[in-house]
Amino acid sequence: MPRQQTLRAAIDWSFDLLTEPERALLRRLSVFAGGWTLDAAEDIGSTADIAAADVADLLSNLVEKSLVIARDGANGIRYHLLETVRQYGSARLHAANESDLHRNAHLRFFLRFAEEAEPRLRDAGQREWLSRLLEDSDNLRAALEWACAAGVTLSGLALARVLGRFWHIRGDYSEGRYWLQRVQQLPDASDFPEELAWVLYFEGVMETFISDPQTTRRCLTRSLEVARACGNRSCEAYALDFLGVAALFEANFELADVHFAECRAIFREIGDPWGTAFNLWHAGEASDARDDGAGALVFWEQSLAILQQLGDEHRAGILLTAVGGWLVRNGDFQRGTEMLRQALRIASEHGAKLSIACSLWEFAEAVEQDANPQTALELFHAAVAVFDAIGSSIGLVRPGVRNLVQLERANAWFAHNRAQYAKAATDRRVLPMGEAIERALRYEFGLERVLRQELRSN
Repeated sequence: MPRQQTLRAAIDWSFDLLTEPERALLRRLSVFAGGWTLDAAEDIGSTADIAAADVADLLSNLVEKSLVIARDGANGIRYHLLETVRQYGSARLHAANESDLHRNAHLRFFLRFAEEAEPRLRDAGQREWLSRLLEDSDNLRAALEWACAAGVTLSGLALARVLGRFWHIRGDYSEGRYWLQRVQQLPDASDFPEELAWVLYFEGVMETFISDPQTTRRCLTRSLEVARACGNRSCEAYALDFLGVAALFEANFELADVHFAECRAIFREIGDPWGTAFNLWHAGEASDARDDGAGALVFWEQSLAILQQLGDEHRAGILLTAVGGWLVRNGDFQRGTEMLRQALRIASEHGAKLSIACSLWEFAEAVEQDANPQTALELFHAAVAVFDAIGSSIGLVRPGVRNLVQLERANAWFAHNRAQYAKAATDRRVLPMGEAIERALRYEFGLERVLRQELRSN
């Protein structure tokens, strides 16, 4: 169309005014999606004709000429291309026969980035690295897409594997399953059993929260088989642990105990404290499902102590939700509600949607005990909306969605309040997630109000 021809002519004119190194860099920057950092530009933009040390100056020139946009991001300055300029640069990159070369460089860079991030998702660097991964999520998707389209099997499997924990923490189960299944279709995926075992494990983790027990067991059993065949003891232990969780969801407590005991022995053998904490957490779930709350509390507190020592805020927050809820239901209201508030704050800061939903639910139960049924109902409805939005755990609206053992109370509540929730949703009276979190964190329980009044009077 005439307007598009005019736009193309304008970009052509700007491109022709660039030096050859500036043109080359602009072409190469088109492989990025959703922005990039200087480090990424230096790595992907440099080749024999452009030294990495020269990229910063070339990038500054492109910013000055309004072809690249520089903005402050959560983790420093990020650079962006307008979509029209990105498409133009991509076409130029293809015409120069450089597309495969630089898309492969993009894939390698973001694989290294994700591999660096993955272990930090289990320690005190968790919050920073969650933020960095989230900021580059479009680039990570683009790298996965290229690996699948170009048949770069090992890199595709490896990237999906190291992103499995990120998807799990964020509650992005459907997206995680999509990529984990796609990379398994890459040619000769079975030639890389170490990576494939982990990909199957994380697919099983995703299926645990959004699918049926048979699919979950199939993925985890296959992961276990591949891990054992290639001697991957770590993946073997984690697959056994989640097979125990899968058995727990079906109330097969004996099988769950067998799996948990077997994986616990492997975690001790290989010296994995994080895996041990994971296993203790799930053993607590098994005790809670048997109505042994006191036994569950012992396991949960042991797990919580390890996770806090390791600096794993996210999973410590999940345990704070479990322990806090148990304490509230068993009379220790003050300590329990403080744990729930702390857990909700952590889940919110990490953007962990499933954890947010669970924390809101437990908080709503505490508010109900505080004789405030209206606020409790608002928080119940908000939690239900988050559960449904991620297609997880509570099976409220979507058929076939799984139930978590610890949320049986939520299912029982919903069975009696389905129509009420549906009307609130139709009337748009369900609080958005952010507003519900704020409402809960600001809420003062009765004992807190009494203590505040006493402080004021003194």
